[in-house]
Amino acid sequence: MHFLPTLLAAFTATTALASSNPYPDGAACLVKHPNIYTAIQDFCSKDNMVVPSTYANAGKSHGGKWVGIRGNCSPPQWVPSYYCTTQLQAVCANAPANGDNQATFGRNGCQTFVTWAA
Repeated sequence: MHFLPTLLAAFTATTALASSNPYPDGAACLVKHPNIYTAIQDFCSKDNMVVPSTYANAGKSHGGKWVGIRGNCSPPQWVPSYYCTTQLQAVCANAPANGDNQATFGRNGCQTFVTWAA
């Protein structure tokens, strides 16, 4: 009989945590693809990234997984760290088992956020 109150408390705590998380896809990405998650943390720590750029195109890798942003934006578009993180984590969270995925973002869709096996 103690199961239901415990279950309700756990659900309430999980719901509160999820609603306060600024990176909602981060948890799913971490569970599904921990190496991609780590690469995202490293890659998106740069606060003055623009696309296109050598940095965005080169990306970062960790544990055999790679992340980066490809694009041909003209003029180059700034990618704030928050958007880099949240958008790459969404790509990661929606990736299949091998982690390969991509999605288009940015003004005029000129930025392609990519995750894949290096």
